[in-house]
Amino acid sequence: MITRKSFLTACICLIVVLACDTPSNPEYGSGNPDPNPPKTGAALLNDVSPDSALPFETVVITGSGFATDPSANLVVFGKKVAEVIEASETELKVKVPPAGGWSEIKVAPNGFVNWSNTIPFKFISFFRDINANEVTTIDEEIVWPMGVAVDNDGNVYVGSADAEEIYKITPTGEKSVFASVPIVGAIHFGSDGYLYVCEMWEGKVVKISPDGSTVEDVAELDSPNDFDWDAAGNMYINSNEYGISKLTPGGELTEVAGDIGATKCVRVFGDYLYVSKIWDGVISRFDISGSGIGEEETYL
Repeated sequence: MITRKSFLTACICLIVVLACDTPSNPEYGSGNPDPNPPKTGAALLNDVSPDSALPFETVVITGSGFATDPSANLVVFGKKVAEVIEASETELKVKVPPAGGWSEIKVAPNGFVNWSNTIPFKFISFFRDINANEVTTIDEEIVWPMGVAVDNDGNVYVGSADAEEIYKITPTGEKSVFASVPIVGAIHFGSDGYLYVCEMWEGKVVKISPDGSTVEDVAELDSPNDFDWDAAGNMYINSNEYGISKLTPGGELTEVAGDIGATKCVRVFGDYLYVSKIWDGVISRFDISGSGIGEEETYL
């Protein structure tokens, strides 16, 4: 007769036996091959082209011993891991990771126990180095500076949100009040020679004549803080947390991208509108090559 106690005892013994018979470190051999056997030697790197690039640009690494599966190649630039887009036994197409200065590239395909040889690479900085001896303070009295623009003659225009004025500073350092406007946001010169200004708290964008004598309303919308133009003369206006609107040369204002989060700056380059999303730490872009605006995509 099997009692409950004897049944439980038998189960415990069986578990102990099975646990003891199961190797914690299995031995691989003819009957139990290693699914990922280590390989002797290492991959060989011959070249990278180009040998300098901006972060997120694509470079091609040539050599031998690479895995044909892109995800099976570990590629590092210094200590930064790069994304492998395409792979063959002799070539890797790689997206440059974000970093700066000089670095060395090395590769370890899956299974190799050693790194490859290294080849040098230079990251091209998004920003040019500034010689500290060439930095000049042009004014120390502007309170709450807001927006900077430069005209074709080298005059610098700086807004003061505190004084509600835009100052003009000549190349020789002479400072004067260019116009009195409640500026909060960016300022940019348009192709017509007018200085366009965001009045975020007033809910509008205005333009100031080249001599500073007249101020005209351009567009009324919620919290505008930056803008830019495309090649066709359309103005794209960023409205802080209210999206982006498009103002045609004919004066038609329409929202083209709403509910995209808190945004700060907009710039048009080529066929794209780039937008900085300050709280997300993201640069987004929109294709503007068609009749409308494309879907938002993360650029950086």
